[in-house]
Amino acid sequence: MRLRIGLLIIIVLAALDSAAAQFRTQRLLQISKAIGLTINDSILPNTIIDSITVYRDKQIRIKTNNFGDISNIGYKLFDNLLLESQKENAYVFDFIERYFLELDLRLDGRKPLDRMDLDEVVLVSGNIGMIQKINSNTQVSVEEIARRMFRFTWNIEGKDLTITFPSSNQLILGANIIELENLAEKDIERCVPMTTNDFLYDWKSLPSEKSQGLLVVEGGSYISEMIRGDIFLTEKDGQRSLFLSPNSPVKTVSNIMVTGLYSRELPLDLTINKYGHKKSVLQGITLQQYVSFCKNEGCKLYFGIKKMTDNNISCTLFAFNEKLAYNHLLSVEFPLSILRGKDVPIRATAYLYIPLHDLKEDFFTQFKNNNYEK
Repeated sequence: MRLRIGLLIIIVLAALDSAAAQFRTQRLLQISKAIGLTINDSILPNTIIDSITVYRDKQIRIKTNNFGDISNIGYKLFDNLLLESQKENAYVFDFIERYFLELDLRLDGRKPLDRMDLDEVVLVSGNIGMIQKINSNTQVSVEEIARRMFRFTWNIEGKDLTITFPSSNQLILGANIIELENLAEKDIERCVPMTTNDFLYDWKSLPSEKSQGLLVVEGGSYISEMIRGDIFLTEKDGQRSLFLSPNSPVKTVSNIMVTGLYSRELPLDLTINKYGHKKSVLQGITLQQYVSFCKNEGCKLYFGIKKMTDNNISCTLFAFNEKLAYNHLLSVEFPLSILRGKDVPIRATAYLYIPLHDLKEDFFTQFKNNNYEK
């Protein structure tokens, strides 16, 4: 009898644990406690709930991400149709809704203007009291200076309230670099590798140009013309497919790195260099999972070669997130025996969330010609 009761308790505790909400960041957990938010049931991934509770007479909106984590909690300040049309700026709208709630909560004890000054959130016109009058029907305009800043302007009773804030991923995501690195480590491990059915499967619709017998989907360059996001395709009987050939390792490895697609999963020995001279080593993951992680974050991938021998390509994969002004850098040693069917791991070191918003524009100056044509 005691054994049955013990098993029942374990089952009940396990069920409660599985139903417990997982908060994306510690900041969101703090907010949840401060407003008395109770979430008893599991919430599906990619869900938005607009009216779960009210704080200071305003509706609270919560969101979950691809993994089902609660990824944002904030006031409902924007119309759903506007948010639908601004999906590429979703992080920024989430930030405004969360940040204005944070100002009211004073989680760190600071007054709103002191908190804004610390975060470099600038009140350009209007006054702090006008924020309380914003709701989802308030007219708003958004401007962006790429990799630098965002400007939001609301029209409230005929007067403008304008704020600006930097394109800082730590500010906008509400987490410091240590927490972001730990989250990335967790996300990479739980990413599902992409297949040809998930990413760019409709090759025929992509604009391309012929070069050296291949179709080239122009992917642009990043920092230098030698670092590119191009994809190489073959075409036979009107059917297009990703170009993968051991006889052309540069284009093949480039395709694998930029798309994450290959005929089999590629084991990755990944070391993450972390803040404070710390390191993490991830085991049992694949290159495809890392690429999926970057894509899930809204990054554009670019590939460049540092050195090539008969047996190995030393290369770098840049994952560039323009909206949040950062990139991930993956330094890779790619054994060419993989292209000949060998099942060997790829060694790589990742440097995550490298900030870009303070870099001068000539950092992004384009340079000339990639000489690798092999």
